Amino acid sequence: MKRILTAVILALMTLISCDIEMLGGDESSVNQFIYPYLEFTLLDDGTCSVSVLEGAATRTLRIPSSLDGVKISEFTGFQNPADAERLERLTIDISTSIVDGALDKAINLREIIFEGITAGSVWPELPAPEASDGKHFAGWFAGEEEIHAGMPVDPENTVARPVYGTHTLTFVEGQNPTCTEPGKRAHYICSGCGALFSDSEGLDEIHEEDIVISPLEHDETGTWITSADQHWKICSRCDAEIMRGNHVFSDYEHTQDKVWTRTCTVCGYSESSEHVEHTLSHHESVEATCTENGSIEYWECSFCGKYFSDENATAELDESEIIVPVLGHLSPDNPTADDYNHNDNEHWLLCNRCNEELAGTRGKHVYDVTFEFDADDRTLTATSSACICGYKPESGTTGSQTGAFDISVGAGATAERQGNNNVWLISINPEEVLDVVTCIWTENGKNEPLVTGTAPFSFSWNATTQDDSFTLVGHLYDGSGHHIRDVLVYMMSK
Repeated sequence: MKRILTAVILALMTLISCDIEMLGGDESSVNQFIYPYLEFTLLDDGTCSVSVLEGAATRTLRIPSSLDGVKISEFTGFQNPADAERLERLTIDISTSIVDGALDKAINLREIIFEGITAGSVWPELPAPEASDGKHFAGWFAGEEEIHAGMPVDPENTVARPVYGTHTLTFVEGQNPTCTEPGKRAHYICSGCGALFSDSEGLDEIHEEDIVISPLEHDETGTWITSADQHWKICSRCDAEIMRGNHVFSDYEHTQDKVWTRTCTVCGYSESSEHVEHTLSHHESVEATCTENGSIEYWECSFCGKYFSDENATAELDESEIIVPVLGHLSPDNPTADDYNHNDNEHWLLCNRCNEELAGTRGKHVYDVTFEFDADDRTLTATSSACICGYKPESGTTGSQTGAFDISVGAGATAERQGNNNVWLISINPEEVLDVVTCIWTENGKNEPLVTGTAPFSFSWNATTQDDSFTLVGHLYDGSGHHIRDVLVYMMSK
């Protein structure tokens, strides 16, 4: 879609066969009802941008304000920068922006004529054109007044002219760099525009980074100067004190009879001391524990820092020979119930050496529970097995105090009496065990009976319990012991 206008223009160019020399004629010969030397591009906002096709070296150029009703919002310049050198006069609508760089190389441009000016119009932002050799761009002027973006336009003076000034160059002497400060190369600066040049004619423009010379940095090749505690050097270029620091001494070494010497590893400064005999301090042995290193009995010289296995300093020890490694916790192999500690909810193991709780052994009780329901006396008997740690919840029999026994089932349970009233079916969606509802078994009152008559029956449940709750699966049998169906029942563990 963006290229449709361009395709139409190129087709018209073929029909008209506009001679490129005609483009360099006067304004009337250029401004025809089509523009064979311009390329229009449709933008996302519904407007057009326009640029001059390569090879259209026009001296006088007029940019339309619209094309077939589509507003021209911006002029982007020449597709071939060399064509811009011949441009002398540009006519453009006051609302069409001239993008930055559009007038690059337009060194012969003399004026921009603005059209479409109304009350309240202001000057647009105008890019700075390049100046010819030896000159600099001084600003845009309308008449004698310099204009800037946002200034009101005088309807009597709507032509903007670029004004150039001749470079006024001043020689700037170079500065040598120091160890810590940068220097600068000799150069010329224009007092009018501030541009920098390497030559006195103002032809070779340079930039600030071109004249900067990096600092030399201190010369660190000098010899060390030392005191009893510190060392430093003097820079040979600037005489500044550098690299001052404290000595970093090695261990004392026995260099000659009764003389011990240590040396600074940075500057080489050394100091010696007579060391007739070791000055020993005694260290008792320390037993290693499950979590801490221990040590053997040893003696240490407070002067040279060496370790010995005896009080006469006859057998020297390495530091690694002093340490007794940490023991680590001792856990039972294949733990039994006797190895566990527990409360009513959890169990855990202890270290057989230090009685500290072993990480990762604490867990919830897990045990089996069997439920048995007697139809004659309506009692429920719960029998629990022991957890791996030996803990066993209380077992017992629960009877009804009112002649009714409650069976708790999960939320979403349904109950339906079947056949000859001998069976009450209870079903539940296992994914919806959330709350507890109660189905009451009774032989009187307003509630439907679970079983009528004297036909014997029984429920039996098997369940595994963990985290203080469990799910029961009930098996319903008739009086002859035939299995009728399973019933999913939800119970609390405690």
